[in-house]
Parts: sequence; C-alpha cells; structure tokens
Amino acid sequence: MSLQRPEELGITQFELVVTENCNSKCTYCFDNYFAGQRINTKDPTRWMQPELIPDLIKFMDKTCADPKQEKRLNIHYIGGEPLMNFEFMKASVPAFREHFGPRVTFSINTNILLITDEILEMFVKYNFNITTSIDGGRESHNAHRGNWEKVIENLIRIKAAFLDAKGPGADVAAIGAVFVVSADRSDYVVEDYRTLSKFCNCRINLNAEDPLWTDQKVDDVCNAIRTIAATTPDFFSGDLVGGFEPKYWTAIEGNGSPFFCHTPIHNVTINPMGKLFFCHRLTPKSYEFTPEFSEFYGDIYQGYYNTDYYTSMIECRVGGSNMFEDCKTCKYVNMCRQNCRAVHIANGGKVNKIMCKYIQTYFDLLEQHYGRALNEKPNRGDLNANLCT
Repeated sequence: MSLQRPEELGITQFELVVTENCNSKCTYCFDNYFAGQRINTKDPTRWMQPELIPDLIKFMDKTCADPKQEKRLNIHYIGGEPLMNFEFMKASVPAFREHFGPRVTFSINTNILLITDEILEMFVKYNFNITTSIDGGRESHNAHRGNWEKVIENLIRIKAAFLDAKGPGADVAAIGAVFVVSADRSDYVVEDYRTLSKFCNCRINLNAEDPLWTDQKVDDVCNAIRTIAATTPDFFSGDLVGGFEPKYWTAIEGNGSPFFCHTPIHNVTINPMGKLFFCHRLTPKSYEFTPEFSEFYGDIYQGYYNTDYYTSMIECRVGGSNMFEDCKTCKYVNMCRQNCRAVHIANGGKVNKIMCKYIQTYFDLLEQHYGRALNEKPNRGDLNANLCT
C-alpha cells in the first residue's frame, strides 16, 4: 500500500510526546533505556516547546482532512511524564481548542504524581480523559513503581474535582487506571482488582515484556479474569471487557473490525522535535537519532516523506505482507487484529505469546457468554437477551 497524500490520511488522533523526562522509575518501562531510572534533563530536544504550537496546528490542518469539520479530533498527551511539561500543555490546550473548536477532545496518560489545583482546573475545564497506571494494591504497586498512597490520593482528588465542578452527572468514567500485572504478582490479581475497583474504573493489562512470565503464571492471571467475570454482575457491561466486546461483535457480523490501536492512517505520534512515528511505544528517544536512523515517517515540517517506513507499518495490518506469522492461523485474528503491534514489533517481529493468551481469555469468555463462535452469524436481537442472563 502506497503512502497516502496528507489530505487522504484523515488523522483523528495526534499523540504528543511532550517530554522524554520522567519523575518516576517504573522497573518495567517499555523503553528499556529508561526502565528503573528517573530522567530529568534540560536538553531542549527532550521537551516540546510552546514555539512548536503553530507548526503543529499547520500539520494537523493538513492531515486531519475533514472539509465539514464534523469528525472528532483527539489530542493525546504522553511522555515521559507529560505533566512535567505542564507549561507546554497550558499553552497548547487552549490554542488547539480555539483553532479546532468543540470537536477537539483531550486525553492524557500520566502517573498523576504532579497534580496541582491549576492542573485540575485545566482537566475539568477541557473535560480531559485521564488514564493512569496502577499496579494493584499497595504492595503490588510499590514493588515496581512506589508512591501508592500518593497515586490513590490524587486519583480521589481528580474525581472529586470533576464532581464538584460538574455535579453528580460528571463523566468520572473518563477517569481510569490501567492495572498493570507483572509476573511476580500474578497470584494477587483478583485481590488487587477488587482494591482498585473501589477507586476507579480499571482494566487489566500485562507487563508483557516481563522475562519472569511462565505458562503457569499466565494461566494464573487468565484464571483470575475468569473468576472476576463469574463473580462480577456487570462484568460484560463494564470497563474491564469494554474494549473487547465491540471487536467480538463486529468480527462475528463480518462488517469490519475495529483495531485495538489506531492505524497509521488515523493516528500519528509526534516527538519533541516534531518527528512523526507509528505510536509512542515505537518512538525512540532523542539519544538514538543518528543520520542512519530511519524508523520514522517524517516530520511536521516536510510531512510524510519516509515512504519505506510508512509502508512497512501499513503492511503489518491483518492481510498485509508484514502480518505476523503466528496471527495468520489464529482463530481470533479478526477480533484481535494482532492487538498491540508495537509490542510484537519490539519483540523482533514475533508475536508476544503472553499477550495472546491473555487476549484469548476475554474472547473465550465473550463466546461463552453470548453463545456465538466466529463461524456463527448472530441474530443481533439476541444481544439484549444475553445481557440479562
């Protein structure tokens, strides 16, 4: 598939890596260079500067082609820890809203350790979708990240700010946590999930790159998910399975299948220097850039000029020439769509079996719950009846 012209791309999400710096030192950071380290440098190549905002807007105008300006446009802030560069956020959020109007929405991945009243005011005013990572209860979280008490305190504080400002109908469902499970805490999933559910909506994710995973430990997590499903009345309408159900139904009905992640056509990640990437997990930090480095699309100034890399990412899709081998014979591929491509690409282009087993558990549960396998065409009217069983 050839590179689309910018006006054909139709980007709906711009992911801004506003800083490479971080105030935490998570042992499992997907960027192994930073894992277990705190990064705090004044190197300007590692901080997105407010002067970049006009060029970002020009690039967005060219690539979010929508003459009627009806499509939702999301701007997602990520890092590093994005709140370390709050000055850029404070300047860019109102600029984006002024330029794009109410169709632009905002979201952020943050460890929420740096929350202030000013930050809360911005979150509430612009109705941010906020996601943090919490690794379970106090002991599980502190084993890999630390600051459990502070994270929970700030999580409660964020929810209170939304409720105070918007009343009982505030969308606190947009405030959630990714419950990251590492192999050494696989025995505590049910207990930790119950703890986190008291504070926020949470979804389980695995520290897929953890070298300590064994088949038994993965089975422990999958069995824990089955236990949660069996003992949680609203499991099949809740956040924990919410990302899987639409993929299950659209794959069965044969009318296309949504992706777990965005495609290169609809999503782009931009680093502090304005370079363009497939996603944040495949965005190298500034120290890696050399004249020979070519794993990026281009930049916000010249657009998408690295057609070879763009094509290689497009061809990782289901049915593409770079589709992962193990996915070709998997019964779940039309639902999973290979899940997080970046995890597999970072795994040397080989499917991460830990993630596969975990994902398959959810689709097995959905098949059992709705009584529909992939080779059966459903009566969509059965959906409401099954929800009541």
